[in-house]
Amino acid sequence: MDPLSHPSRPAGAPEFVVFSHKQNEKVSLFCRPTLWRFAEVEFDPWVSDLTVNQRFIELDKVRIPVALAFENSHASLIVVSKSCLGSSTSVEVQNYADDNGFLCEILDTDFLKSERTRYENYLLMLSYINKQRDALTERNLREVMRLLPRHGLTVSSAMQAVEQDFGEKGAALVFELAMEMPRMSDQRFSRSEREREGYDCDKWRAVDLTVLPDALRGPTENRIKAIRAFLKEGASLEEIQEKYGIPRSTLYRVIDKCEALDKSGSPAGWVAAIPYKRSGEKKYNRKAQPGSSATQGYSGAFTHFVEQHPDVDEWLKAQARRYRPRKSGGDYFIAIHKAFVRRCIEAGVARHQYPLNQKTEGISGLRRWLQDKHRELKAEQELKSSQANESVRDIDPSDILEQVEADGHKLDLRLVIRERDAYGEPVEYEILRVWLICLIEKFSRCVLGYSLALGHQYDQVDLLTAIYRALSPHVRPPLNIPDTRYRDEGGFPSESSGAWQTWSTLKLDNAWAHKAKHVIEVLNDRLGCVVEFGRPYTPNDRPIVERFFLYLVQNFSHKIIGTTGSESTDEIKARLSPKSKNPLKMLLSLEELESSVDIVISDYNGRPHASIQGHTPLDLFLMRMEARALPPNTLPTRYQNEAAFTRIREPKIVQSNAKYGGAFINFAYQKYRNPDVLRSNSAGRKMIIEYSRRDVSSINLLDESGAFVGVLTPPPPYSNTPHSYRLQTEISKAVKDGQFRFTENESFIEAVRRFQLKGNKMTRERATSLYKNTGMTSVGSSVEEETSPPTSESQVDRDTRPVEVDLHPVCNQRYLIPTFSIGETYALVLKRLQQQHFDWVKDIYNDLRLKGVTLLPILVGQQQLLDQKEAFLKTGVEGEAIVNSKTIEIILRDSVDMDHPGYTITREFSLRSIRESWFQAATRNSKAADPSA
Repeated sequence: MDPLSHPSRPAGAPEFVVFSHKQNEKVSLFCRPTLWRFAEVEFDPWVSDLTVNQRFIELDKVRIPVALAFENSHASLIVVSKSCLGSSTSVEVQNYADDNGFLCEILDTDFLKSERTRYENYLLMLSYINKQRDALTERNLREVMRLLPRHGLTVSSAMQAVEQDFGEKGAALVFELAMEMPRMSDQRFSRSEREREGYDCDKWRAVDLTVLPDALRGPTENRIKAIRAFLKEGASLEEIQEKYGIPRSTLYRVIDKCEALDKSGSPAGWVAAIPYKRSGEKKYNRKAQPGSSATQGYSGAFTHFVEQHPDVDEWLKAQARRYRPRKSGGDYFIAIHKAFVRRCIEAGVARHQYPLNQKTEGISGLRRWLQDKHRELKAEQELKSSQANESVRDIDPSDILEQVEADGHKLDLRLVIRERDAYGEPVEYEILRVWLICLIEKFSRCVLGYSLALGHQYDQVDLLTAIYRALSPHVRPPLNIPDTRYRDEGGFPSESSGAWQTWSTLKLDNAWAHKAKHVIEVLNDRLGCVVEFGRPYTPNDRPIVERFFLYLVQNFSHKIIGTTGSESTDEIKARLSPKSKNPLKMLLSLEELESSVDIVISDYNGRPHASIQGHTPLDLFLMRMEARALPPNTLPTRYQNEAAFTRIREPKIVQSNAKYGGAFINFAYQKYRNPDVLRSNSAGRKMIIEYSRRDVSSINLLDESGAFVGVLTPPPPYSNTPHSYRLQTEISKAVKDGQFRFTENESFIEAVRRFQLKGNKMTRERATSLYKNTGMTSVGSSVEEETSPPTSESQVDRDTRPVEVDLHPVCNQRYLIPTFSIGETYALVLKRLQQQHFDWVKDIYNDLRLKGVTLLPILVGQQQLLDQKEAFLKTGVEGEAIVNSKTIEIILRDSVDMDHPGYTITREFSLRSIRESWFQAATRNSKAADPSA
């Protein structure tokens, strides 16, 4: 075998990406049989030196990739997919392996019919193990072995034994221990082992003894009684031999034949107990040379002749490829036979040898051989033309959360964003059609979660957001459309017991966002699942999610005013076009779309489904969830936060230059600094940055071990306002190339808007880009339709009034939180306040930024500020989080729901309020408390 520098994906084949513990890296496999074999090899403690798609063998200038190559305690083995053999035959590959001293396995679709449950369990156990790799230390494994009971060990008892000491890591440790421990006894037959594996002869397919010939009826009935006595009644081998006259070898052989799987994947059953009954597909292989005697027989003679004459074999295969019956326009068979006789003579076959010694010179054997070989070659050609193994794709899951399908669908709807501009006037902007990214569980047909994405295409963060929402407890958005409601039967699995449950395999297409490196890392490392990329341009590989999108079109998007239809000539587009002087008024807003989509999907989960025998997807999912014997396969607690789940880590080298103020890290065309964290002596050190592509106004700095060090920020105005990675790179490149310049005192949002508009009118593309990257389309805008809590007796502006809530348990008191937050770069504006009052807030703010916490100061007048100083200092010293954007969102919602039931605050409103400048409220309140300030 020769090394293969890069594993190449065969044209039209699927791709399975999974983490290999034996190689300690992610590997790719290109058909399901090799994936299942890989999972078995991962759990074989005797396997070493495993390589995956890193070698090939070369036969007659045909390179055959080796899917798996490894060593075990007996020999060296290679595993090859039959679909990759090309023009070579299985015999040639086996001969190559024999000549080079290793064993060879050639896997085809028949491999998927044997012991399917065992291989699915391997993949399930790997999903537990992959997400908890850090805990799989030798010390922990020894501790688990000590905790396991000595008798009556089952999966449930093992989990219960280690649950108290190891929590969510217990299942992974138990399965890892099973991987490391040597296999149980390899004795040929064990009744207890068969009982534990669930074999039951009472479930075998029955055989009608009355239709058997008399010569076979008695022996068959005798075998059945002997097997039942041995398996069900506990009879010994000696008793079976004495009573039924069946020796040990025959008994074992017949039981194995009864348990063997047939073409349908089911045990052969009692029919295999019939004497002389051929239950397998093995054909007769003649060994003796055919003679001229009529009494000798010629069974298998022609096949034996072809095997002994390779030149004739090649010629016959060529004839079989183009063979057609005479009725279909083929040649006269007599002409083919004459050519065959000439080929035999050229190959040195004498007249006294078969087939020339026959009266018909083998014409009947030739016809049967050509017809059989033609059907065989035609089947192989059909398999290659489809460029993938259809039966591999049709492996249906046997339980929930084995396979989940994910894809994106562009909704056929026109949408608007409704805001108020800086002068308080309502404005409307039409945006591009949005994407719905959906995850659906294949066994139950239940939609697990979704997300809406703006833009011409969705990106990796949009996909990860959808995956996170499919895992996290579902939160219903506010009902923004009058007279809409949810069905009582509907809902999402994560609203109850299905929260944080991960899956074994996620099926995706080959979109760029799906194949992003960070997406694969999250799925392999944090969810522990296999990532299956389907064949290119083959949506039927994910039929469930595609069928759901069709349901969405037929029952939602094509029934709403403003639908764009399936194509430009669709009649429904004209029928449902908004008829008004102001057509934008009749279109759905983004908030209304999110509310309506949530209702439609929730109701779909509570709707009876014909393909699951009338069950609703949600009921079937929850019913199977309650019946599961294994412990919950949940997302690790440290990733049960959207920011931590989607955050990206990259290694960086610290650089230093006095011109830029000392040490810094180059990222997204800007130099990120923090003098309290990075100093000149850090130059040249390799560190790790952690960031979100949705907000690069600050990044976290980690050391080589992954421990948090501090927070770095870019220079103003990039650090003023949260913005996306794409937006910063776009603006920075334009500044670097001299195509754009910031004006004095211009905020980042104003600069972005000026750069993207460039004096032109607002288009759908620009409105979509501005809203996606900055959260607003107008400078100083606010959402028109969203309401705030009622004003207090003191008259203050609607956008600046405070809300009274419990801020932090450490403080144990209530505070007034203004609806605008502070930013570190507003230091110049804050000089309006008394400097001594601002300094300590600034110190606490910086101290908490080093710990990854964003502080929201409570600025409601100077005296109140001083009264709160002690509590803030205490909290800051302890390093606990005071608030961040997510906390503020929860606080605002909970406060309004509790104190003002008639009002609602949406997520967009709270986040936008936190992002915008706070200084208007701060200066007004401070002047009210101290007119001289």
